[in-house]
This record gives sequence, structure tokens and C-alpha cells, in this order.
Amino acid sequence: MRIIALSALATLALAGAPVFGQTVMLNFSFPELKQQMIDLKSTIKKEAETDDKIRFIEAETEDGLIYAIYGLECDSKEPTQRCRGAEMVASFDLERDGDIGEALDMIDYAAVADYKGADNRLKLSRYVIFDDGITPANFKVNITVFTNIANDVWDLLEEEGFFDK
Repeated sequence: MRIIALSALATLALAGAPVFGQTVMLNFSFPELKQQMIDLKSTIKKEAETDDKIRFIEAETEDGLIYAIYGLECDSKEPTQRCRGAEMVASFDLERDGDIGEALDMIDYAAVADYKGADNRLKLSRYVIFDDGITPANFKVNITVFTNIANDVWDLLEEEGFFDK
């Protein structure tokens, strides 16, 4: 009886293997992040770090949108640094600083945060946390959602006369 129960349990476990067998990313390295961006047909513009030692990769989409992905919640081991959080950011330099409040009022996307940056630029951001893991495909979807929304905002701002694209 015990052998039958164990055999049935093993069969159920194997039948469920494809569902649970997906590879997940618990964190990412910068070479992995760069490959994700390249896979989405973005051109890598630079790899650098902020004054606060936060590493990022800046890229350009096929449509010309410049965006960056910052590694957050990273361990401190270089060059094999791994990060559990990614913040995607796109910035827009409007023709007049006073237009930022009006432009922010027009933007209404739940999937991104929009705000006035310390550099007086309109910013969009999206944070992805890797706790308990996400699939590589899901990470790409997050990047795509972000760049699509940023492109929509860029188009909206251009249509409303905030700047020339």
C-alpha cells in the first residue's frame, strides 16, 4: 500500500514538473540585464554608475526612446554583482519647466510612476522586484510594458506641444 501511494505521489509530481520546472530569476547580473535589453532590440548606449554607486545600463529603443535600468538591492561583489530589484527610468526634458505639472496631470498609467525629477525633468519609472523569482520572459514583458508606456507618453507630450520629438 505504501509503495502504491509513493508511486502515485511520484507520478503526480512528474506530471506537474513542467509547471514547476520553469526557470526563474531570483536576481540578475548586468550581463543578463544587457542581454534582455538587446533581445528586445534596444541598443546599449552606456553602462555606468551614479555618484551613489548604483549601477545602470542606458539603452535606446528602435523608436529612439532613451531609457535606463538601475540595479537595486544588489550584493556588493564585483564583477559578479547580482541585484534583486530593477528600476526602469525614462526622462523627458520639456521646453518650459512650468509645464511639468500640467504634463503630469495628463499622464494616467497605473503601471508606471510619474514625477518631477530633481533635475527638473519629467520622469517615468517602473520598479520590478525579483523576490521569490520571476521568469526571464516576465522580466522582458516588464521592460516592454515600460518602454511602450514611455513611448505613449512621449507621443502624448509631443502632440500636446510640450516639445518636439
